[in-house]
Amino acid sequence: MECLGLKITDGSRYRAVLLLVVYRPGSQAVTDEFFDELQLVLTSIQSTAHETVIVGDFNVHVDVPTDSVAQQLNDVLADHGLRQHVDVATHDRGHTLDLVVTADSYELKELTVIDPCVSDHYCISFNAPFTRPPAHAVTFTTRSWVKFDINRFESDLAVSDLGTTDSTDVHQLFEMYDTTLRTLLDKHAPQRTVVRRRRPLSPWYDADCQQAKKEVRRLESIYRRRSTPAVQQTVARRGCSLQPITPAETAAVLE
Repeated sequence: MECLGLKITDGSRYRAVLLLVVYRPGSQAVTDEFFDELQLVLTSIQSTAHETVIVGDFNVHVDVPTDSVAQQLNDVLADHGLRQHVDVATHDRGHTLDLVVTADSYELKELTVIDPCVSDHYCISFNAPFTRPPAHAVTFTTRSWVKFDINRFESDLAVSDLGTTDSTDVHQLFEMYDTTLRTLLDKHAPQRTVVRRRRPLSPWYDADCQQAKKEVRRLESIYRRRSTPAVQQTVARRGCSLQPITPAETAAVLE
C-alpha cells in the first residue's frame, strides 16, 4: 500500500484538514499485511484533532456485498468511526474501486463520479467543508492573587470588627467572619471576570496528561514565589517526567 498525506490549512493553527491519498496495486492480492498497514495509518491520523479525508484507488470491490475483502475493509473503517461515500461504479468494468472516506460526522457535498474517457478509472469530485468551528468561550470569575499583599491584609484584619470583637455568639461570629473576609478580599484581591477560549484537545490528551500538567504548573507557581534550589530541583524533575507523556500516550493509541 502506498500513501501520500497532505495537510491543508487556512493559514491559522485552528483549522486544518488532512488529505490522505491511498493506492493499493490491483495486480497484487489483498493480504493481512495490507489491513495491518491500513490500521496503523488510520490510528496515526486519528491521533490528531484535524478532520481527515481519505481518497484513492483501493482496488477492492466494495460494491459486492458478498466479497470477503470488501467486508473486512468495511469493518476496519467502521471500527475507526469512518464512512465510505462512493456508492456508484468508478471503473469501466462496473466496480467501485476508488473510495472517499471521512469520519461519520463529516459531511461531503456534491460528490459526483464522471467518466473523462482518459482512463479505465473514473473521476470523483466533491466539496469538503472547510469552515473554522465557532470559538467556544468559557467565562469565569477569579481574584487578582498576583497583587495580593498578605502583610497589608493581616493589618486590616487585625483592626477589623472580626479582629477586635469580644462576642461569643456563634451565629454573630460566623456572619462577621464571612462579611469581614469578603470585604477585605474584595479590597486586596478584587474579583475579575476572565474569558478563555477552549481549543479542541487531541485524543491522546487524557486525564493523566491533564493531571500531570496541572501538577507541573502548580510547582512552577511555587517556584516563582519561593525560588530555592530544592524547589527548582522538584520542578525540573516533575517537568522531565511530564515530557514523555505525549509520545507515550500517542504510542498507546497506535497499538
